[in-house]
Amino acid sequence: MSKRKNDLTHWQEELDAIRKELMLLGPLHPGSLSQQYHACGNPACRCHHPTKPEKHGPYNKLTYVYRGKPVCRFVHPEHVEEIRPRLAAYKTLRALIDR
Repeated sequence: MSKRKNDLTHWQEELDAIRKELMLLGPLHPGSLSQQYHACGNPACRCHHPTKPEKHGPYNKLTYVYRGKPVCRFVHPEHVEEIRPRLAAYKTLRALIDR
């Protein structure tokens, strides 16, 4: 009986520690951020050069799943540093849930 009580105490302490970490997470956002380069529709543009194409970009692209469907959003460069901590916090949330 004593071993079982110690196990229960251990798991209760573990849950309390996880709850405390969850309370400190702050704003969250699922997904990942990447940089994309694109070619436009103008055949005379530099991005369609036959030997040295220079594509447009980089564009910051946020990709995540919402209600079972993939979603892609472009993030303005001035908002990239705002979204990075939210993505990291979401990854921490997932790790805590797995734990």
